[in-house]
Amino acid sequence: MIHAEIKTLGDLIAQDYKRPKVTEQIRANLRRKLRAGEPVFEGLIGYSDTVIPQLYNALRSGHHVLLIGERGQAKSKIARQLSSLLDEIPVLEGCPINDNPLRPLCHFCKTLIAEKGNEAKIRWITGRERFRQILSTTDISSSEIIGDIDPIKVAEGRYLIDPDTFSPGKALQANNGILYIDELPDLAPKTQVSLFNLMEEGIVVAKGYPIEFPVDLLLVATANPVDYTTAGKIIEPLLDRFGSGIYTHYPRTLEEEREIMVQEAFSNRDSQPIVPVFMQEIIVQITLEARNHPDIDQVKGTSVRMTIDNYENLISQAEERFDLKNVPPVPRISDLNAIRTSMYPKLELTYMASKSKDQIIDELCRQAILKICTRHFAKYNWETLCIGNFRVSTNMVGAEYVQQLDSEPELKKLVDRYIQDQGLKEIDEVVASVTEAILEGLYIAGRLKKREVDGVTGQVFGLD
Repeated sequence: MIHAEIKTLGDLIAQDYKRPKVTEQIRANLRRKLRAGEPVFEGLIGYSDTVIPQLYNALRSGHHVLLIGERGQAKSKIARQLSSLLDEIPVLEGCPINDNPLRPLCHFCKTLIAEKGNEAKIRWITGRERFRQILSTTDISSSEIIGDIDPIKVAEGRYLIDPDTFSPGKALQANNGILYIDELPDLAPKTQVSLFNLMEEGIVVAKGYPIEFPVDLLLVATANPVDYTTAGKIIEPLLDRFGSGIYTHYPRTLEEEREIMVQEAFSNRDSQPIVPVFMQEIIVQITLEARNHPDIDQVKGTSVRMTIDNYENLISQAEERFDLKNVPPVPRISDLNAIRTSMYPKLELTYMASKSKDQIIDELCRQAILKICTRHFAKYNWETLCIGNFRVSTNMVGAEYVQQLDSEPELKKLVDRYIQDQGLKEIDEVVASVTEAILEGLYIAGRLKKREVDGVTGQVFGLD
Protein backbone atom coordinates (compact mmCIF):
# COMPACT_ATOMS: atom_id res chain seq x y z
CA MET A 1 0.00 0.00 0.00
CA ILE A 2 1.48 3.33 -1.06
CA HIS A 3 0.58 5.89 1.60
CA ALA A 4 1.16 8.89 -0.68
CA GLU A 5 -1.69 7.73 -2.90
CA ILE A 6 -4.18 7.50 -0.03
CA LYS A 7 -5.27 11.05 0.78
CA THR A 8 -8.97 10.73 1.50
CA LEU A 9 -11.36 8.38 3.23
CA GLY A 10 -12.59 7.24 -0.18
CA ASP A 11 -9.02 6.23 -1.16
CA LEU A 12 -8.74 4.22 2.05
CA ILE A 13 -12.04 2.43 1.46
CA ALA A 14 -10.96 1.56 -2.09
CA GLN A 15 -7.85 -0.13 -0.71
CA ASP A 16 -9.97 -2.28 1.65
CA TYR A 17 -7.70 -1.20 4.51
CA LYS A 18 -7.82 -3.18 7.77
CA ARG A 19 -6.07 -1.90 10.87
CA PRO A 20 -4.46 -4.60 13.03
CA LYS A 21 -4.55 -4.31 16.81
CA VAL A 22 -1.56 -2.69 18.52
CA THR A 23 -0.27 -5.95 19.98
CA GLU A 24 -0.59 -7.59 16.54
CA GLN A 25 1.41 -4.77 14.93
CA ILE A 26 4.16 -5.07 17.52
CA ARG A 27 4.27 -8.87 17.34
CA ALA A 28 4.40 -8.94 13.53
CA ASN A 29 7.05 -6.23 13.22
CA LEU A 30 9.17 -7.77 15.97
CA ARG A 31 9.16 -11.18 14.27
CA ARG A 32 9.85 -9.62 10.88
CA LYS A 33 12.88 -7.75 12.21
CA LEU A 34 14.25 -10.79 14.01
CA ARG A 35 13.90 -12.98 10.92
CA ALA A 36 15.60 -10.36 8.76
CA GLY A 37 18.40 -9.89 11.27
CA GLU A 38 17.50 -6.22 11.73
CA PRO A 39 18.19 -4.49 15.07
CA VAL A 40 15.08 -4.13 17.21
CA PHE A 41 16.61 -1.83 19.83
CA GLU A 42 19.48 0.61 19.42
CA GLY A 43 22.07 1.49 22.05
CA LEU A 44 21.09 -1.12 24.67
CA ILE A 45 24.33 -2.59 26.01
CA GLY A 46 24.53 -5.55 28.39
CA TYR A 47 20.93 -6.71 27.99
CA SER A 48 21.29 -9.09 25.05
CA ASP A 49 20.99 -12.28 27.10
CA THR A 50 18.91 -11.00 30.02
CA VAL A 51 16.34 -8.23 29.53
CA ILE A 52 15.94 -8.32 25.74
CA PRO A 53 14.91 -12.03 25.39
CA GLN A 54 12.35 -11.60 28.19
CA LEU A 55 10.99 -8.46 26.53
CA TYR A 56 10.68 -10.24 23.17
CA ASN A 57 8.59 -12.97 24.82
CA ALA A 58 6.32 -10.41 26.48
CA LEU A 59 5.76 -8.59 23.16
CA ARG A 60 5.10 -11.82 21.28
CA SER A 61 2.53 -12.65 23.96
CA GLY A 62 0.83 -9.25 23.66
CA HIS A 63 1.41 -8.42 27.33
CA HIS A 64 1.30 -5.13 29.14
CA VAL A 65 4.85 -4.78 30.51
CA LEU A 66 6.23 -3.63 33.86
CA LEU A 67 9.96 -2.81 33.81
CA ILE A 68 11.39 -3.16 37.31
CA GLY A 69 14.76 -1.62 38.05
CA GLU A 70 16.75 1.07 39.80
CA ARG A 71 17.34 4.48 38.26
CA GLY A 72 19.62 4.79 35.28
CA GLN A 73 18.98 1.32 33.82
CA ALA A 74 17.66 2.39 30.38
CA LYS A 75 14.01 1.66 31.17
CA SER A 76 12.78 4.80 29.44
CA LYS A 77 15.06 4.12 26.46
CA ILE A 78 13.45 0.71 26.07
CA ALA A 79 9.90 2.07 26.34
CA ARG A 80 10.45 4.82 23.75
CA GLN A 81 11.99 2.45 21.22
CA LEU A 82 8.96 0.16 21.37
CA SER A 83 7.14 2.74 19.24
CA SER A 84 9.37 1.73 16.31
CA LEU A 85 7.48 -1.59 16.23
CA LEU A 86 4.18 0.14 15.46
CA ASP A 87 2.86 0.48 11.90
CA GLU A 88 2.22 3.81 10.28
CA ILE A 89 -1.57 4.12 10.36
CA PRO A 90 -4.20 6.40 8.75
CA VAL A 91 -6.39 8.74 10.78
CA LEU A 92 -8.82 11.46 9.81
CA GLU A 93 -7.02 14.80 9.82
CA GLY A 94 -7.65 16.49 13.17
CA CYS A 95 -8.79 13.36 15.06
CA PRO A 96 -7.72 13.74 18.73
CA ILE A 97 -7.68 10.01 19.58
CA ASN A 98 -6.21 8.25 16.51
CA ASP A 99 -9.60 6.72 15.72
CA ASN A 100 -10.10 4.17 12.95
CA PRO A 101 -11.50 6.18 9.97
CA LEU A 102 -13.43 3.16 8.72
CA ARG A 103 -15.17 2.57 12.06
CA PRO A 104 -15.16 5.93 13.81
CA LEU A 105 -16.20 6.17 17.43
CA CYS A 106 -15.20 9.69 18.37
CA HIS A 107 -17.61 12.56 17.87
CA PHE A 108 -15.11 14.56 15.82
CA CYS A 109 -14.67 11.81 13.23
CA LYS A 110 -18.38 11.09 12.95
CA THR A 111 -19.14 14.77 12.43
CA LEU A 112 -16.37 15.15 9.84
CA ILE A 113 -17.55 12.14 7.83
CA ALA A 114 -21.17 13.37 8.00
CA GLU A 115 -20.02 16.70 6.53
CA LYS A 116 -17.47 15.58 3.94
CA GLY A 117 -18.11 11.90 3.35
CA ASN A 118 -15.42 10.13 1.35
CA GLU A 119 -13.64 13.43 0.73
CA ALA A 120 -12.59 13.67 4.37
CA LYS A 121 -8.81 13.99 4.42
CA ILE A 122 -6.55 11.24 5.73
CA ARG A 123 -3.24 11.70 7.53
CA TRP A 124 -0.70 8.90 8.12
CA ILE A 125 0.88 8.95 11.57
CA THR A 126 3.95 7.12 12.87
CA GLY A 127 4.26 5.01 15.98
CA ARG A 128 6.26 7.77 17.65
CA GLU A 129 3.27 10.11 17.26
CA ARG A 130 1.12 7.57 19.13
CA PHE A 131 3.51 7.29 22.08
CA ARG A 132 2.49 9.14 25.24
CA GLN A 133 4.47 9.39 28.47
CA ILE A 134 3.26 10.12 31.99
CA LEU A 135 5.86 11.21 34.55
CA SER A 136 4.23 9.98 37.73
CA THR A 137 3.69 12.14 40.77
CA THR A 138 1.24 11.76 43.62
CA ASP A 139 -0.81 14.76 42.47
CA ILE A 140 -1.56 13.39 38.99
CA SER A 141 -5.30 12.77 38.79
CA SER A 142 -7.16 10.11 36.87
CA SER A 143 -8.56 12.91 34.70
CA GLU A 144 -5.09 13.60 33.29
CA ILE A 145 -4.78 9.95 32.28
CA ILE A 146 -8.33 9.15 31.22
CA GLY A 147 -9.74 12.58 30.37
CA ASP A 148 -12.56 14.70 31.70
CA ILE A 149 -15.54 16.86 30.78
CA ASP A 150 -14.48 20.24 29.38
CA PRO A 151 -16.40 22.86 31.41
CA ILE A 152 -15.96 25.45 28.67
CA LYS A 153 -17.82 23.27 26.18
CA VAL A 154 -20.58 22.70 28.71
CA ALA A 155 -20.80 26.45 29.31
CA GLU A 156 -21.21 26.93 25.56
CA GLY A 157 -24.47 24.99 25.73
CA ARG A 158 -23.54 21.34 25.17
CA TYR A 159 -25.04 18.63 27.39
CA LEU A 160 -22.88 16.58 29.75
CA ILE A 161 -24.03 13.46 27.92
CA ASP A 162 -22.65 14.86 24.65
CA PRO A 163 -19.36 13.00 23.80
CA ASP A 164 -18.04 16.21 22.28
CA THR A 165 -17.73 17.68 25.78
CA PHE A 166 -15.15 15.07 26.71
CA SER A 167 -11.48 16.18 26.58
CA PRO A 168 -9.22 13.12 26.11
CA GLY A 169 -6.37 12.40 28.53
CA LYS A 170 -3.04 10.72 27.81
CA ALA A 171 -4.57 7.25 27.48
CA LEU A 172 -6.92 8.26 24.66
CA GLN A 173 -4.18 10.32 23.03
CA ALA A 174 -2.14 7.09 22.98
CA ASN A 175 -5.01 5.14 21.42
CA ASN A 176 -3.69 2.71 18.81
CA GLY A 177 -0.24 3.25 20.28
CA ILE A 178 1.74 3.00 23.53
CA LEU A 179 1.09 4.58 26.92
CA TYR A 180 4.24 4.75 29.04
CA ILE A 181 3.94 5.45 32.77
CA ASP A 182 7.28 6.30 34.36
CA GLU A 183 7.54 5.25 38.04
CA LEU A 184 4.03 3.83 38.34
CA PRO A 185 4.19 3.42 42.16
CA ASP A 186 4.30 7.22 42.52
CA LEU A 187 0.70 7.46 41.28
CA ALA A 188 -1.84 7.68 44.08
CA PRO A 189 -3.85 4.44 44.59
CA LYS A 190 -7.02 6.24 43.50
CA THR A 191 -5.35 7.15 40.19
CA GLN A 192 -4.05 3.62 39.73
CA VAL A 193 -7.61 2.33 39.97
CA SER A 194 -8.53 4.36 36.88
CA LEU A 195 -6.25 2.08 34.83
CA PHE A 196 -8.25 -1.10 35.59
CA ASN A 197 -10.77 -0.91 32.72
CA LEU A 198 -8.12 0.43 30.38
CA MET A 199 -5.88 -2.63 30.84
CA GLU A 200 -8.46 -5.36 31.25
CA GLU A 201 -11.47 -4.43 29.08
CA GLY A 202 -9.78 -1.96 26.75
CA ILE A 203 -12.17 0.90 27.50
CA VAL A 204 -11.83 4.39 28.91
CA VAL A 205 -14.60 5.39 31.30
CA ALA A 206 -15.17 9.04 32.20
CA LYS A 207 -15.78 9.11 35.93
CA GLY A 208 -19.35 10.00 36.87
CA TYR A 209 -20.51 10.45 33.26
CA PRO A 210 -22.21 8.02 30.85
CA ILE A 211 -19.31 8.25 28.40
CA GLU A 212 -16.91 5.45 27.49
CA PHE A 213 -14.50 4.85 24.62
CA PRO A 214 -12.98 1.58 23.41
CA VAL A 215 -9.21 1.98 23.37
CA ASP A 216 -6.45 -0.15 21.88
CA LEU A 217 -2.99 0.35 23.35
CA LEU A 218 0.01 -1.29 24.97
CA LEU A 219 0.74 -0.08 28.49
CA VAL A 220 4.38 -0.05 29.58
CA ALA A 221 5.29 1.08 33.09
CA THR A 222 8.39 1.26 35.27
CA ALA A 223 8.93 0.75 38.97
CA ASN A 224 11.84 0.81 41.39
CA PRO A 225 12.25 -2.61 43.09
CA VAL A 226 11.83 -1.12 46.57
CA ASP A 227 8.46 0.35 45.53
CA TYR A 228 7.38 -2.67 43.53
CA THR A 229 6.85 -5.27 46.24
CA THR A 230 7.71 -4.63 49.89
CA ALA A 231 6.38 -1.08 50.02
CA GLY A 232 3.19 -2.16 48.29
CA LYS A 233 2.90 1.02 46.27
CA ILE A 234 1.40 -0.69 43.23
CA ILE A 235 -2.04 -1.87 44.22
CA GLU A 236 -2.46 -5.62 43.78
CA PRO A 237 -5.35 -5.63 41.27
CA LEU A 238 -3.34 -3.36 38.97
CA LEU A 239 -0.18 -5.42 39.37
CA ASP A 240 -2.15 -8.51 38.39
CA ARG A 241 -3.08 -6.91 35.06
CA PHE A 242 0.53 -6.75 33.83
CA GLY A 243 1.27 -9.79 31.73
CA SER A 244 5.04 -9.61 32.26
CA GLY A 245 7.34 -8.03 34.83
CA ILE A 246 10.93 -7.71 33.64
CA TYR A 247 13.87 -6.84 35.89
CA THR A 248 16.52 -4.55 34.46
CA HIS A 249 20.01 -4.25 35.95
CA TYR A 250 23.18 -2.20 35.98
CA PRO A 251 26.00 -3.22 33.61
CA ARG A 252 27.52 -6.47 34.80
CA THR A 253 31.09 -5.69 33.74
CA LEU A 254 33.38 -2.69 33.66
CA GLU A 255 33.65 -2.95 29.89
CA GLU A 256 29.86 -2.86 29.40
CA GLU A 257 29.56 0.28 31.51
CA ARG A 258 32.53 1.88 29.74
CA GLU A 259 30.87 1.22 26.39
CA ILE A 260 27.61 2.80 27.61
CA MET A 261 29.52 5.78 29.01
CA VAL A 262 31.31 6.50 25.73
CA GLN A 263 28.09 6.01 23.74
CA GLU A 264 25.92 8.29 25.86
CA ALA A 265 28.34 11.06 26.86
CA PHE A 266 28.23 14.48 25.23
CA SER A 267 30.65 14.27 22.29
CA ASN A 268 29.94 17.30 20.10
CA ARG A 269 33.21 18.98 21.07
CA ASP A 270 35.38 20.93 18.65
CA SER A 271 38.42 20.25 20.83
CA GLN A 272 38.61 16.55 19.79
CA PRO A 273 39.70 15.14 23.17
CA ILE A 274 41.90 12.06 23.48
CA VAL A 275 40.93 9.92 26.48
CA PRO A 276 43.27 7.03 27.34
CA VAL A 277 41.46 3.81 28.18
CA PHE A 278 42.81 3.77 31.74
CA MET A 279 41.15 7.14 32.41
CA GLN A 280 37.84 5.84 31.05
CA GLU A 281 38.17 2.76 33.23
CA ILE A 282 38.94 4.81 36.34
CA ILE A 283 35.70 6.77 35.83
CA VAL A 284 33.74 3.52 35.52
CA GLN A 285 35.51 1.90 38.47
CA ILE A 286 34.57 4.84 40.70
CA THR A 287 30.90 4.02 40.06
CA LEU A 288 31.49 0.30 40.62
CA GLU A 289 33.14 1.08 43.96
CA ALA A 290 30.20 3.31 44.90
CA ARG A 291 27.77 0.43 44.29
CA ASN A 292 29.52 -1.54 47.03
CA HIS A 293 30.36 1.20 49.52
CA PRO A 294 28.76 0.63 52.95
CA ASP A 295 28.06 4.35 53.53
CA ILE A 296 26.16 4.77 50.26
CA ASP A 297 22.45 3.87 50.16
CA GLN A 298 22.42 0.82 47.90
CA VAL A 299 18.61 0.65 47.90
CA LYS A 300 18.52 3.88 45.90
CA GLY A 301 21.31 2.65 43.62
CA THR A 302 24.16 4.50 41.91
CA SER A 303 23.05 5.33 38.40
CA VAL A 304 25.01 4.92 35.19
CA ARG A 305 24.21 8.62 34.78
CA MET A 306 26.90 9.31 37.38
CA THR A 307 29.44 7.50 35.22
CA ILE A 308 28.39 9.48 32.15
CA ASP A 309 28.31 12.85 33.93
CA ASN A 310 31.69 12.21 35.58
CA TYR A 311 33.18 11.38 32.20
CA GLU A 312 31.81 14.56 30.66
CA ASN A 313 33.18 16.72 33.51
CA LEU A 314 36.58 15.02 33.29
CA ILE A 315 36.87 15.88 29.60
CA SER A 316 35.59 19.40 30.19
CA GLN A 317 38.31 19.96 32.78
CA ALA A 318 40.93 18.81 30.27
CA GLU A 319 39.44 21.24 27.75
CA GLU A 320 40.52 24.11 29.99
CA ARG A 321 44.13 23.50 28.87
CA PHE A 322 42.92 23.49 25.27
CA ASP A 323 41.14 26.81 25.75
CA LEU A 324 43.88 28.56 27.75
CA LYS A 325 47.09 26.98 26.49
CA ASN A 326 46.10 25.56 23.11
CA VAL A 327 47.19 21.97 23.80
CA PRO A 328 45.13 18.83 22.95
CA PRO A 329 42.72 17.96 25.79
CA VAL A 330 43.89 14.69 27.30
CA PRO A 331 42.37 13.98 30.75
CA ARG A 332 44.73 13.17 33.63
CA ILE A 333 44.43 12.05 37.23
CA SER A 334 44.77 15.67 38.39
CA ASP A 335 41.60 16.48 36.42
CA LEU A 336 39.53 14.11 38.56
CA ASN A 337 38.72 16.84 41.06
CA ALA A 338 36.22 18.12 38.47
CA ILE A 339 33.95 15.09 38.95
CA ARG A 340 32.93 16.10 42.46
CA THR A 341 30.18 18.35 41.13
CA SER A 342 28.63 15.48 39.16
CA MET A 343 28.93 13.07 42.09
CA TYR A 344 27.39 15.26 44.80
CA PRO A 345 23.76 14.95 43.57
CA LYS A 346 24.09 11.28 42.63
CA LEU A 347 25.36 9.80 45.90
CA GLU A 348 22.80 9.26 48.65
CA LEU A 349 24.40 8.34 51.97
CA THR A 350 22.88 6.03 54.56
CA TYR A 351 21.59 7.47 57.83
CA MET A 352 24.47 5.78 59.61
CA ALA A 353 27.20 7.03 57.24
CA SER A 354 30.45 7.49 59.17
CA LYS A 355 32.09 9.82 56.64
CA SER A 356 31.24 12.98 54.77
CA LYS A 357 30.41 12.95 51.08
CA ASP A 358 33.79 14.50 50.23
CA GLN A 359 35.64 11.87 52.22
CA ILE A 360 33.70 9.10 50.49
CA ILE A 361 34.43 10.58 47.04
CA ASP A 362 38.15 10.73 47.89
CA GLU A 363 38.01 7.11 49.01
CA LEU A 364 36.17 5.96 45.87
CA CYS A 365 38.71 7.72 43.65
CA ARG A 366 41.68 6.20 45.50
CA GLN A 367 40.25 2.70 45.28
CA ALA A 368 39.46 3.07 41.57
CA ILE A 369 42.85 4.57 40.68
CA LEU A 370 44.75 1.84 42.52
CA LYS A 371 42.78 -1.00 40.89
CA ILE A 372 42.95 0.35 37.34
CA CYS A 373 46.56 1.57 37.48
CA THR A 374 47.70 -1.74 38.99
CA ARG A 375 45.95 -3.55 36.14
CA HIS A 376 47.64 -1.39 33.51
CA PHE A 377 51.12 -0.82 34.91
CA ALA A 378 52.02 -3.63 37.36
CA LYS A 379 53.19 -5.88 34.53
CA TYR A 380 55.95 -3.34 33.82
CA ASN A 381 57.39 -3.84 37.35
CA TRP A 382 56.39 -0.30 38.23
CA GLU A 383 56.95 -0.88 41.95
CA THR A 384 60.73 -0.97 41.35
CA LEU A 385 60.84 2.55 39.92
CA CYS A 386 63.30 4.93 41.51
CA ILE A 387 62.00 8.51 41.26
CA GLY A 388 63.42 11.77 42.54
CA ASN A 389 60.95 14.65 42.64
CA PHE A 390 58.29 15.00 39.94
CA ARG A 391 55.81 17.84 39.85
CA VAL A 392 52.31 17.52 38.36
CA SER A 393 49.43 19.95 38.00
CA THR A 394 46.23 20.27 36.05
CA ASN A 395 47.56 23.68 34.92
CA MET A 396 50.82 22.32 33.48
CA VAL A 397 51.13 21.42 29.80
CA GLY A 398 52.54 18.14 28.54
CA ALA A 399 55.83 19.66 27.47
CA GLU A 400 56.63 20.39 31.13
CA TYR A 401 56.18 16.68 31.94
CA VAL A 402 58.39 15.63 29.01
CA GLN A 403 61.11 17.98 30.23
CA GLN A 404 61.04 16.47 33.72
CA LEU A 405 61.11 12.92 32.32
CA ASP A 406 64.58 13.62 30.87
CA SER A 407 65.79 13.52 34.48
CA GLU A 408 63.85 10.32 35.29
CA PRO A 409 65.05 7.68 32.80
CA GLU A 410 63.30 4.71 34.47
CA LEU A 411 59.95 6.46 34.55
CA LYS A 412 60.44 7.72 30.99
CA LYS A 413 61.18 4.18 29.78
CA LEU A 414 57.98 2.84 31.40
CA VAL A 415 55.85 5.68 29.99
CA ASP A 416 57.24 5.26 26.48
CA ARG A 417 56.82 1.50 26.53
CA TYR A 418 53.21 1.71 27.73
CA ILE A 419 52.30 4.27 25.06
CA GLN A 420 53.81 2.05 22.35
CA ASP A 421 52.16 -1.13 23.65
CA GLN A 422 48.74 0.55 23.80
CA GLY A 423 49.10 2.26 20.43
CA LEU A 424 48.46 5.68 21.97
CA LYS A 425 49.29 8.93 20.22
CA GLU A 426 52.89 9.86 21.02
CA ILE A 427 52.19 13.47 21.97
CA ASP A 428 53.19 15.43 25.05
CA GLU A 429 49.70 15.54 26.57
CA VAL A 430 49.35 11.75 26.42
CA VAL A 431 52.77 11.43 28.03
CA ALA A 432 51.55 13.68 30.85
CA SER A 433 48.41 11.60 31.37
CA VAL A 434 50.28 8.28 31.52
CA THR A 435 52.93 9.76 33.82
CA GLU A 436 50.37 11.05 36.31
CA ALA A 437 48.58 7.70 36.40
CA ILE A 438 51.79 5.84 37.22
CA LEU A 439 52.81 8.31 39.93
CA GLU A 440 49.37 8.47 41.57
CA GLY A 441 49.02 4.69 41.48
CA LEU A 442 52.40 4.23 43.16
CA TYR A 443 51.50 6.84 45.76
CA ILE A 444 48.22 5.13 46.66
CA ALA A 445 50.04 1.78 46.78
CA GLY A 446 52.44 3.28 49.33
CA ARG A 447 55.49 3.29 47.03
CA LEU A 448 55.82 7.05 46.74
CA LYS A 449 55.21 10.11 48.88
CA LYS A 450 53.30 13.17 47.77
CA ARG A 451 53.04 16.74 48.94
CA GLU A 452 50.85 19.58 47.73
CA VAL A 453 52.24 22.78 46.26
CA ASP A 454 50.47 25.90 45.01
CA GLY A 455 47.37 25.12 47.08
CA VAL A 456 45.37 22.33 45.49
CA THR A 457 46.54 22.82 41.91
CA GLY A 458 49.95 21.14 42.12
CA GLN A 459 51.63 18.11 43.73
CA VAL A 460 55.16 16.76 43.95
CA PHE A 461 55.80 13.01 43.96
CA GLY A 462 58.99 11.37 45.17
CA LEU A 463 60.59 8.82 47.45
CA ASP A 464 61.38 11.45 50.09
